[in-house]
Amino acid sequence: MFCKNCGNELENNAMFCGKCGTPVRQDTKGSPFNTEINSMTGAVKNKGKKKLWKAIIAIVVVIGVFLVGSHVYDIKFGYKKVIKQYINGTEKMDWKVLSDLWIDEYYEVLSEDISDGKTDPDEFRSSEHTNKKKVLAEFENIDDCSVDVIIDDENTGDREDINEVEDSYENYGLEINIKRMVKVDVHTDITYETVDGETHEKDYDETIYIAQIDGEWRLTMEKPKSMDKQIGVYANLFIANEEYK
Repeated sequence: MFCKNCGNELENNAMFCGKCGTPVRQDTKGSPFNTEINSMTGAVKNKGKKKLWKAIIAIVVVIGVFLVGSHVYDIKFGYKKVIKQYINGTEKMDWKVLSDLWIDEYYEVLSEDISDGKTDPDEFRSSEHTNKKKVLAEFENIDDCSVDVIIDDENTGDREDINEVEDSYENYGLEINIKRMVKVDVHTDITYETVDGETHEKDYDETIYIAQIDGEWRLTMEKPKSMDKQIGVYANLFIANEEYK
């Protein structure tokens, strides 16, 4: 091997020419040093890839656990959201919030009490509001009203309870398959004041049944109630709601 600048013969692995000092360019491909560097670089890259994959797997596992946990929670405790909405709708006297919690079949059942055949759920809601206006007419002098809902107890319904509810609807020709059910004892206090300054108080105790039907928790009843009885129970909850006056 010779120096490209002065032609001086170079020693093996020389970095510079001993005569003119010109740097010697060598092909280090395959040299022990270069091989070691490549080996280390490859190891670092592989180690980086392993860490990346471990991180990805960990994230996937966390997401999976979260989704499974959320699903399990909803299966077991999703009814609590319905309870919260029930309390909110009742205390704010928002009939729409309450009606949205009930299953459409419930409206169809109620419609049996006021018509020869089943009516469309939306049509029944409209007729129900009309009837409620008539009931509320006697409360037109009410100036103020407050509603407080207290949850007394929650119990998981057993198969016998579920069968009873399903049978009640079946009597109306409706097939409802309940997966799970929770019975909730509710106490409602209503206080309202008339324009003449007189204060009136009413209270109701009832058990609401929250059932899981087709994967969703919905509000149902132990037994389908007649239209007249339903209005009688809830009329006073909406006496201050301008929507029905």
